Amino acid sequence: MPNDNVARLRAIVSALDIPLASVARLSGMSRPFVSRLIHGEDRLASNVLFWKTLEANLGRLVEQRQVAVFDIPAAPAGELGALAESLKRRKDL
Repeated sequence: MPNDNVARLRAIVSALDIPLASVARLSGMSRPFVSRLIHGEDRLASNVLFWKTLEANLGRLVEQRQVAVFDIPAAPAGELGALAESLKRRKDL
């Protein structure tokens, strides 16, 4: 299981371009530990406290992303009023 966790963390960090310093801060571990873990060089990948802490802070970790998750094109200014009205109608339903 720890190797699966490392693979998952590596995928999240890579896909969202999350700084390793953010992972370290939110996990309570040092940046060198996180770097070794991500690169498969640390035998402490089974550190339960690390994974529990990181899981608890997963939302905050994703907030540290450096890239957008969804590609949201800008809307022309003239369409914003219609969009606002449409959203207001939905809310009233």
